[in-house]
Amino acid sequence: MVAASAASAASPAAPRRRALTYTKLIQLLSLFLLVILFALSSLLYKNAHILLNDDPTSRKKTLAAVPPPRPHRSSQRIKDEISQLDKQMDQIAIEAMELHQAIDDLQKTSRKKIDKSEMEMAERSWEEEEKDRRQPKQWWVRRDTYPSSFDEASASKSTGVEAEEGSIIPINLSVNHLQLMIRAPGSPNEDNEYRHEEFLPVVIKDDVEFRWRSQGKPSAEARHIQRTTAYRILLRLAHSDVDDENSNILWDSDRVETPDGLPDVVKCASESIEVGSIYEWRVTVWDGNNQQSTSSWSKFAVGPESEEFTSKWITHPVDMASWSKGDAGAFWNDKNLKAQQKACDNWNKRKQLPIFRARLPVVNDVQTALLVVSGLGSFRSSVDGIPLSSSGPLDPPLTDYAQRVSYRGFDITSFMTDGQSHVIGIASGSGWWDHRPIKGSFIRLFLFPHGPNTINANVHITYRNGTRDVILPTGSTAAGWQVSKGHLRESSLFTGEYIDLGIMSTLSGWDTIAKWSD
Repeated sequence: MVAASAASAASPAAPRRRALTYTKLIQLLSLFLLVILFALSSLLYKNAHILLNDDPTSRKKTLAAVPPPRPHRSSQRIKDEISQLDKQMDQIAIEAMELHQAIDDLQKTSRKKIDKSEMEMAERSWEEEEKDRRQPKQWWVRRDTYPSSFDEASASKSTGVEAEEGSIIPINLSVNHLQLMIRAPGSPNEDNEYRHEEFLPVVIKDDVEFRWRSQGKPSAEARHIQRTTAYRILLRLAHSDVDDENSNILWDSDRVETPDGLPDVVKCASESIEVGSIYEWRVTVWDGNNQQSTSSWSKFAVGPESEEFTSKWITHPVDMASWSKGDAGAFWNDKNLKAQQKACDNWNKRKQLPIFRARLPVVNDVQTALLVVSGLGSFRSSVDGIPLSSSGPLDPPLTDYAQRVSYRGFDITSFMTDGQSHVIGIASGSGWWDHRPIKGSFIRLFLFPHGPNTINANVHITYRNGTRDVILPTGSTAAGWQVSKGHLRESSLFTGEYIDLGIMSTLSGWDTIAKWSD
């Protein structure tokens, strides 16, 4: 069995060698294909790597390997033409910019002409409307700041300015915020040669401070009225020689430059100011073109302080006798009817108001004369029957009478320089001082100070030689003040005035020299 098996296995030897030859051939072909595939894959990988990385160095090397194309004559000519076209485009751009600028300038010029024509048309229409405008409707419009027309001849009357070449006009001159008032609005007083103003500013010696406002002329250039470059103030005694502007000059500030603008106030540096004198001042201003304008003279007076008064309070004897200090306190207690009845009876005795008068002596060489008057409750002053102010029923202003009482000053120089004798008259009113007793008033009038009607007056005279005097002080027997019950039966803040026409006709002219009697 074993010999037979060995013999059968060794018998097919030739077919196996042929099988091995075919196998090697297939292996060689497979290896050759693998080599080819590997070479292809390596080439594709290298190209893909260059495209993905985009290495500039490798690109330069690749481009350097390719020889540049040889330039041709036609390409050089094209470059030159392109360069010339660039230059022409630059020139066209510059010309376009210049044309655009010219168009802008033309538009600005035309716009200015249009605006100017519109302004002229607006001014013409404004002037036409102004002619037809109803006067009562103009009260809210400030028309005197830049008036449509400027009359040089009437400048001193309208603005208190002497017309000159300057573009800035000084107006509204004031001393310590008080402004001279020639005629009060709505004043019933007629023009009179003796009364020059209805309100004279009166300040104390230490409060002489000058102020004014500036107004530009309508025809002035804007650059000339932008600011005041300088000012000059002159101060002199009132009623000086009008032909000699340098007469009685007490203080000259000289030209004061104002590079930072006008000051809020100019303090008077004169040491010649005296109590009881009347002064006048004016200011000259220079505009941006160094042209000047000068205001008219404006008056003010220097009044006495409380300790400088030489006059005393005077009243009617009946009023003084009927006054009781307990009358005011009677209304503190509503149940105190007996004391209230007594207070009313006392007031009825003095409700007919007193009038006071004194005779002015004839005085020579008077430069200024200042009448100083105060009264409680109120007063009206006159000389020879000529009212000195239209605010008489309201003088003096209401103050806390326990602390201070105001007074008024009046320029009576014209009465003292005509060589004749005159009479000062002062009519009193109750005001807040001695009003009708009112029970249960919500104003609580009994809290106010009370007393009989009284006045305080004197006249300060400044002579031409510089000396001063005080005459006719109330409270002096030598002054010769007279007092009588007047035509006012009652003067009350709440019920008005009651006038006795019979007494009024009898007392007609009581404050004139014709009805004077010693």
